Amino acid sequence: MTKTQRVGWLSALLIVLLLSSLACNLPGRSTEEPTELPNIPVTTQAVETLQSEIDAAKEALRNNQSVEIQVSEAQLTSAAAFELQSDPDIPLADPQIYLRDGQVTVLANLTQNQIEVPVEIILELSADGQGNLEHQVISGQIGPLPVPDSLMNQLTDRLDKIIASQTAVYASPLFIESITIGDGNMTLRGYKR
Repeated sequence: MTKTQRVGWLSALLIVLLLSSLACNLPGRSTEEPTELPNIPVTTQAVETLQSEIDAAKEALRNNQSVEIQVSEAQLTSAAAFELQSDPDIPLADPQIYLRDGQVTVLANLTQNQIEVPVEIILELSADGQGNLEHQVISGQIGPLPVPDSLMNQLTDRLDKIIASQTAVYASPLFIESITIGDGNMTLRGYKR
């Protein structure tokens, strides 16, 4: 998989890995929903559309054209849901990924010891000026409790390592100029390095 393919999927995969890190560190219980947002349906069509957009971006990069990749909440939610279904060792289900007001909000249900707890993580993604993806974890909650600072630091370190390893493994043909998040979409703009 090239970095161009990874751009659309990277956000979904980073979020899935971030949430899976929480599974071993469950600090409390709650049956409350963290926020009231509309349900995003999971469909194979959303994943197929995302893959088509990534393929079109790859072709544009081969022709030295600038690219714009738009990823919707339905596409990220569907990609994350199928990823979670494919790995039974991750005790997360029912992901919902919202792209609003410059932030990525991830909701899911974490099941541990037959207890289901809602999880909420809020991230900001940006381009670092050198064409790379950067992230900042704004907040995290497991049930009604905030994720402890020590665990949040571990999660941030893990995300940094994931991004670094992805950059080291794949030749990077895409220079990310900007990432815009809002109104249910994330738009990445860039060009061939």
